[in-house]
Amino acid sequence: MANPTYHLGTLGPALYALQAGSAVVVQRTWSPAAFAELADRYAADSVMLSPDRLTALVTAGRAPRRPFRVVFHGGAACPPGLKRAAIELFGPVLHEYYGTSKSVLTEITTAEWLRKPGSVGRPLPGIRVDVTRDGRSLPPGETGEIGIRLRAADRRPSEAPVHATGDVGFLDADGYLFVIGRAGTPQELRTARLEHDVRLLPGVTDAVVLGAEAPSCYVEHGTGAPFPDPVPAIEASARLHGLPAPRIVLAAAGSLPRTPSGKIRRAGLEGPAGAGEQGPG
Repeated sequence: MANPTYHLGTLGPALYALQAGSAVVVQRTWSPAAFAELADRYAADSVMLSPDRLTALVTAGRAPRRPFRVVFHGGAACPPGLKRAAIELFGPVLHEYYGTSKSVLTEITTAEWLRKPGSVGRPLPGIRVDVTRDGRSLPPGETGEIGIRLRAADRRPSEAPVHATGDVGFLDADGYLFVIGRAGTPQELRTARLEHDVRLLPGVTDAVVLGAEAPSCYVEHGTGAPFPDPVPAIEASARLHGLPAPRIVLAAAGSLPRTPSGKIRRAGLEGPAGAGEQGPG
């Protein structure tokens, strides 16, 4: 366990491992070098990593000498560029999951993800995912609010069978789920779509867009290879979604503030950004 284990997204895999009779090693102080050393010392078969930990390991090029059998990751969106780099580092062993405090909802293997880049997978057996807008189920490819019908074992008898996740996204024709961002007003949805588009750009390891009237776009990018200027693509995407040209701030991968589960801490970016540089430098 490379993450703090008091958040369900990171604690869950440790609890599952303990319940299955496995030992769990928790890293007290994070660093890529210490992580690789611990994994080799205890001959770890699997690991749970949030995207910020994946970013740090990819940037440092650190992986244990003894390959993992499985690398679980979740807790925050994982941009395709980062995930491809992580697959190159660890091998085709990444296993991503998406869920809420109620339950893990979807999972996707490396082989599936390479066919469906950006997806968080298909629902687990017994769980139904529905994408709706104004109470109407949407066809594949259309973005709406993500709702789930949980298994009876995952909810109290007094709870409604359908649970709103608070996220927006879409299902493709094969039933794979793509999560765009958080639900909100139509203007916030446009902002979420822009943020999703930015994460798909080459070289981007993570991104956050704040505000809709005067959006600010914070873009983390890798430092080990030439980084294509993202400004024209970001401005074009903003126009497509009916947003004004955003203020764009570039930052090195892993340099923006994070929550314990690995998400970029949006509240820490509301003022002027000092973490990165303006423009395509």
